Amino acid sequence: MSSSTSSSRRPIPEGPWGATAALTLVLFVAAVAVIERAWRRYGMVPTSGDSMDLWDYERSQVHPIGRTPLFLVGGSRLLCDADLQVMRDQLPRYRINQLSVMGKTPVATLRDLAADERVHDAVVFVDVAEHALERSYWDDQEPWVRHYHESKNLSAGFEAHARALFESYLVVANPVTGVQNLLEGKWPKRDYVTYGPDRSCSSDYSLVDAAKARAARTARVRQVYGQTKPPDPAAWLEQALAVEPFLHQLTARNVRVAFFRPPTTGDHWILDSQRYPRDQYWDRFRDSVSVPTIHFKDYPGLDQFDAPDGSHMDAHDLSLFTECLVDALVDKGLVTGAGPSHCKLRKP
Repeated sequence: MSSSTSSSRRPIPEGPWGATAALTLVLFVAAVAVIERAWRRYGMVPTSGDSMDLWDYERSQVHPIGRTPLFLVGGSRLLCDADLQVMRDQLPRYRINQLSVMGKTPVATLRDLAADERVHDAVVFVDVAEHALERSYWDDQEPWVRHYHESKNLSAGFEAHARALFESYLVVANPVTGVQNLLEGKWPKRDYVTYGPDRSCSSDYSLVDAAKARAARTARVRQVYGQTKPPDPAAWLEQALAVEPFLHQLTARNVRVAFFRPPTTGDHWILDSQRYPRDQYWDRFRDSVSVPTIHFKDYPGLDQFDAPDGSHMDAHDLSLFTECLVDALVDKGLVTGAGPSHCKLRKP
């Protein structure tokens, strides 16, 4: 009687296993290619998922070899209005670190960079509308900062970056195109907002009803502003200038800092101006703060766009908008450009 031991040692049958494995791989790749092409013909495009782990990865890049860190610190406008590839092309000496967060004001991240002694010989560009400097908004991005410092998985950021890179090349890597969703009858629809593995973001308003989006945002701004009285200008300025200790910490380590008031257009800008008249708020901040400021109204190149929803640039405008933004950064001495200006003024 043969034992179980001897039966477990039966020789593997001879066969063309290498060729079989190669053929299986070829068939798998071909199937993925067919499915990928079908999704793209349907209108889907690759997009990376954003996450706190991916934010952690960008936050950790404080000493890029051979380049100066340039931290973009803001909310959805700097997140979705800056074309990072254009910035890299125009500013090759810098490593662009996108730390902006959708719908969250940035003072908590500015405060964290100021407290980090490893951040030196760098640039910090801060996107703020007037309300973002009010104390009640300062902790908006604190959950991201806390996640970065409390994360126990040291490889999570690198894993998130690698996953985002993979997702940026293949539509089939997007969970919304997965078999499970299809079996549940959840047919995917292309989102008008797409993300890149570098946390870049762009919005294609041709995919939505832009007029409806503008009306909805205007109504939301009007509602938010209507809930409280505008802050007293002197009290607002006192709160805004409370960021000075952070600025002193950074500049003492040879970090150049600037504040940017990004564009809003149409009714959104009218409502902003009514609540925060520029001469009573931003201009006083500009005249008092110890670092440069950039207001979009001071640069025709930045003031020539019509944001479809009143607050964010369309994807088709990002390249030119970013060229003009880089010009403003160079003008303020925040960065050194690599070549001539590419900012063009469109004909009216």
